Amino acid sequence: MTKWMCPPVADGEQLVMLRNRFTCDEKRVVKFRYSADRFCSIFIDGELIAHGPELGVPERWYFQDVETTAVAGTHDIEVRLCVFERELAPFRSISKAPGFYFENLSDLPIGKWQYITLAGEFKRSEWDWGGVPKISASLPEVPAYAVWQDVEYFDDDRVLHAPDLPGCLQGDITAFTRQDEPGKTTVIFDGYECFIGIYRFKGKGKVKIYHAETPYVDDICYMRYLKGHKGERDGNVFHCDPNCFDINGEVQWSDYTWISGRYVIIEHDSSVEIVSLNFRKWGCPVKEPDYRGASGAYRELLEKSYRTLCSCSLDIYLDCPYYDQMMYSGDSLTEMLATLAIDPMCRLPEKMLRFFAMSRNPDGSIAARYPCLNPELNGGIPSYTAYFILSYCYFSQWRSESALVKELLPCAEEAAEYIISGISAEGLWEPGRWMLLDWVSCWDDGVPLGGNKCNSEMNLLAALALKKLAETERYAGTAELAERWEKYSVLLTDSAYKHFFFADRGLFANDLDHKFFAEHSQVLALLLRRDERIIHALRCEDLPVCGAFFSFFYLEACYEQDLPDLFLRKIEQWQEKASHGLKTLPEEFGNPRSDCHGWGAHLLFHHYASVLGMRPSLPGGGLMPGRKLEVFAVKP
Repeated sequence: MTKWMCPPVADGEQLVMLRNRFTCDEKRVVKFRYSADRFCSIFIDGELIAHGPELGVPERWYFQDVETTAVAGTHDIEVRLCVFERELAPFRSISKAPGFYFENLSDLPIGKWQYITLAGEFKRSEWDWGGVPKISASLPEVPAYAVWQDVEYFDDDRVLHAPDLPGCLQGDITAFTRQDEPGKTTVIFDGYECFIGIYRFKGKGKVKIYHAETPYVDDICYMRYLKGHKGERDGNVFHCDPNCFDINGEVQWSDYTWISGRYVIIEHDSSVEIVSLNFRKWGCPVKEPDYRGASGAYRELLEKSYRTLCSCSLDIYLDCPYYDQMMYSGDSLTEMLATLAIDPMCRLPEKMLRFFAMSRNPDGSIAARYPCLNPELNGGIPSYTAYFILSYCYFSQWRSESALVKELLPCAEEAAEYIISGISAEGLWEPGRWMLLDWVSCWDDGVPLGGNKCNSEMNLLAALALKKLAETERYAGTAELAERWEKYSVLLTDSAYKHFFFADRGLFANDLDHKFFAEHSQVLALLLRRDERIIHALRCEDLPVCGAFFSFFYLEACYEQDLPDLFLRKIEQWQEKASHGLKTLPEEFGNPRSDCHGWGAHLLFHHYASVLGMRPSLPGGGLMPGRKLEVFAVKP
């Protein structure tokens, strides 16, 4: 048990400021450990020094250590604690009990803790809906007449773990331009950024602060899909909701958690002056990649892939840093591989796998997204259980020395048993639920046409996951289980050929009636076995193409079957779609909702693993130069 400070009980959402006033007679080291139920910002004498802790889940909560110095004199440690009800909390966060934990790690005499409740109203945005709500408040946050009260404590039984990752709060972002006009200032970052903004104003009047991913060319927006007309990203219309403030005096506001995008728009009364703007970068440090062998448009594509990975690598992987702000097992498969390729010792892949293992359901299925406030999709997307198995198997190849490989093997085996339990008498996987696979413009809600109940793609994906797990079991020395997974992989593959393969075209159909076709099942089949009929059809047929996510499997199949011409074709599709003023890679190839989506990171992985041939040949084989796919030798 540990003692946590208890915020005042109130209905709805609130910000609480905690304060500890201390005095030192000379320059002293200030060192302490803290944790919070969701997140908090910590200031010393008004300067932001920490934001956290690292995002955790009830099964694994984190503490964070802070060390700084204080000169002789009296100082205030202030903690702005966010207390949100479920309806308005960020979708990525899970609450156990609102509160704050503090442990003094220095010999500094720390005084008693006090608190006040800060005034403000909250509303969830229609746009960046997965993040924190927008606030309307008066500044200064702590008025001069505020009456501080002593905090109360409660016993909390959560076990606090050391951080898995380095701190995400980094230095100032300086690469931006500022455009000032009467009553309005626009900040445009050179690249896509995740940040905490620190704004200083003086005067008396109203201020609105907007954060936007990109401008639109007109007022048209389709709210169901959060899509509008973006053109070349050079418009002047912004679809976003503001934080609103009444300013009185010389005041400071810092975003109460991180924000993402490329634009900050500040509208203010003429009686209000912007004194200063600072933006602290937020994210897990990601090693700079090796662009060896890349030039021209291909190099630009890889740089966008890297910026995408950076923007989606925070204290968890994110699918989209602007909208959902959650970790999905499909998206994080590609992010993990990109991270392992450029920085094998980064611990974010381990954290991702451990969290998804914690999310598993009694039937062995894996949550599609975790951590997540809303459990509706836990086990509700069967393909994401297959992606978890694949993530585990790829990790076991790239990081075979990690203790996590042995620790999570039983979880991968349970996930495999979940797949097997859904195989019908015809040898087909029919798991039911939402058969989401990829975002393709002619598909309905990501489901292959004609395949709402059973489709070739899901069966071949399950066969691939079981095949990879069989390879991992052989390396682990569990031959009996390897044979089991291999047997069912072959069964699913053979049944898919029997029920879905259309010999007249040399292609797999999506559906049992052989009416609909797409690239997806073809590339999955090529990852299971070589078939010249499929290769010929991929070269010659005009099929619905793999989207931004599933093009990972397309490129992987090109490497496995030595198809540099098709690899290059897909890269050129990416190069065309990644233009139009983008700084990162978008969610999909059509009109994207988001301009930054984590699965675009897989291009960086394929540069290392396919173009440069830097991949382990077997589980435990170690990373070493191997077969290269001679992609650019085929270009005229």
